[in-house]
Amino acid sequence: MSRCALSIFVMFGMIGFALAQAQQVQPQQPENPGQNPAEIWVWDKVRSGQVADLHGYCDAYLDPRAGDDPRWRDPCRAISAAFLERVLTQEHWRSALPFPGLRIIGARVSELLDLTAAHISAEVWLNHSRFESEVRFARARLDGLLSLSGSIFEKGVAADGLQASSNLFLREVLREGATVRGGPLRLVGAKIEGDLSMSGSTFENGIAADGLKVSGNLFLNERALVGGPLLLRGARIEGDLSVSGSSFKDGIVADGLRASGNLFLNEGAAVRGEPLRLVGAKIEGPLFMSGSTFEQTPAIIFARIEGTLDLSGAKLPGLDLTSTSIGELRLGNSQSAPPNWAANASLILRGTRTKILLDQLDGSEPCPNRDAWPNRLDLQGFIYEQLGADPGAGRDIRQRETCWYESWLGRDPHFAHQPYRQLAGVMRAMGDPERAEAVLYAARERERTEAWKRDDYLEAAWLWLLKVLIGYGIGSGLFRVFYWVVGFTLIGMLVLSFSREARDNGVAWMFGASLDHLLPIVSLNKEFDDFFNDPYRERLNGWQLAYFAVHALFGFLLGSFVVAALAGLTQTA
Repeated sequence: MSRCALSIFVMFGMIGFALAQAQQVQPQQPENPGQNPAEIWVWDKVRSGQVADLHGYCDAYLDPRAGDDPRWRDPCRAISAAFLERVLTQEHWRSALPFPGLRIIGARVSELLDLTAAHISAEVWLNHSRFESEVRFARARLDGLLSLSGSIFEKGVAADGLQASSNLFLREVLREGATVRGGPLRLVGAKIEGDLSMSGSTFENGIAADGLKVSGNLFLNERALVGGPLLLRGARIEGDLSVSGSSFKDGIVADGLRASGNLFLNEGAAVRGEPLRLVGAKIEGPLFMSGSTFEQTPAIIFARIEGTLDLSGAKLPGLDLTSTSIGELRLGNSQSAPPNWAANASLILRGTRTKILLDQLDGSEPCPNRDAWPNRLDLQGFIYEQLGADPGAGRDIRQRETCWYESWLGRDPHFAHQPYRQLAGVMRAMGDPERAEAVLYAARERERTEAWKRDDYLEAAWLWLLKVLIGYGIGSGLFRVFYWVVGFTLIGMLVLSFSREARDNGVAWMFGASLDHLLPIVSLNKEFDDFFNDPYRERLNGWQLAYFAVHALFGFLLGSFVVAALAGLTQTA
């Protein structure tokens, strides 16, 4: 063999060896897992990084809610649960999924889809499809996004203990919401590292999400419909919780809820059948209930709302805020309407604390029949630091007529001094002692009225004396005592005028003697004392001595009242 031929032979041998090596290292492509033409087509589309849109494949866009449409029975839409379980959980196909993940639209899955405890590493879209048996994600672990937007689940979705490292969408932007019927959406103890979006969706049997943890936001707004209870007991939402504009047929139970952002329950949201419950909840932002409807009295008790609780324009049969701490309690302002309370509504503020109290009032009347508050209040232990300033005639809660404050405090059927002292204290802190005194005076007046109502005539008479003698010792009322002193001094002068010895001493002397005998303890002149010391009735006859005994007793009573008033003992019980 010539040297040239040998070189050619060696070269072709090396090329053949290289091709053989390349074939050995090239990864073997997995066989198509599809068992019918639709599944085979879906896998080919998914493997190429595309969306497998069965609406286009079947040449018909169908509404997943129209389950009676016979076109949903077309084999071109039939995707088996086994196919989905295979490609999502079996390593042979799971690792072959491209970066966009598994994205299917318009499928019909008739069997139980059971992904319990599965580890799904790919992003999954199962949108605008029909799932006619139960879907299970319980204790599953999702490394990517899960989107079920616009799909119908006829037998419920069980995802208790689900661990999702990204978002979970039952409704995406500009897409329809999902519908879950035949059972609730169960997310008990689930953990979502991103957002949980269920806006515009329908849950005919409710949502059970006790202990749910969402690191992002939870959206259940845009006219979502929850036909059963929404259960969020002990849930933790790191972002906002928005259920604005949605309807809840059997109430919301969110006892122990923790929300690090805002809670939006406004813009026409409706809670029917059962009440809203936020017992022991903590909302780090505001709670907006403005413009919403509540058929049963919400119970927001032993809760903490660090922002504003806005009730503007809400329709309420009552509200229980027992022992709740609130940043600002707002019942309307100059830009929004007050709440619409039912005729027999009661607002319970027992033990409630708020920094700012703000409401809305029509300024055309000083004491209107209707305002932002219901006809019945429980103000026992209600503490607020300041009255909100909302400029406008009659709107500023700090600058209203006394009759309005009396009416407001009088709506609590159980009289106690604390609500009156609370309001008076805030007014004094604002530099308005006159209104503070008017409030304290109103408290004593109501106390006297209540005493008459319960037939406690002794207390009622005592309070009547305090009123007529010293005006309860409140503000300028204390000066009434001087009118009584002058009046009784003049009466004493008249009685002395019937004594010749007294007349001989002159008018000024009789005035001084009468005043001296009226003043307790204090002696203006020893001569006056000696004059009234008349055991043999040489200067005063019997009826005059009897009168001056009463005269002195009344003076002692006046003096006692004055001392008690100066000590602040007559202003409150």
